[in-house]
Amino acid sequence: MIGNKDNVILNDMDESIGYYKDLYAMFVDVIEDALKKGDTDTAQEQIEYLVELDEWKDYDGLLVLSMNNGMGFTAKPYKKGE
Repeated sequence: MIGNKDNVILNDMDESIGYYKDLYAMFVDVIEDALKKGDTDTAQEQIEYLVELDEWKDYDGLLVLSMNNGMGFTAKPYKKGE
């Protein structure tokens, strides 16, 4: 699986929209960057998000990741107009 984090759309509602492989690549990039900086707290938090995202690995449509005011995130299929 090859993804491109640059294919992820970040909107003004703090949501990330993209295909699973691209969202996965985004998380991997953030995790690697955090580890290079020695920021294990951020890396661990992002790994937890990545594990939650993994539930959608067989979904082939666009996904929306919504942050829940510091309470993690929700992943759901993208629906036009929402």
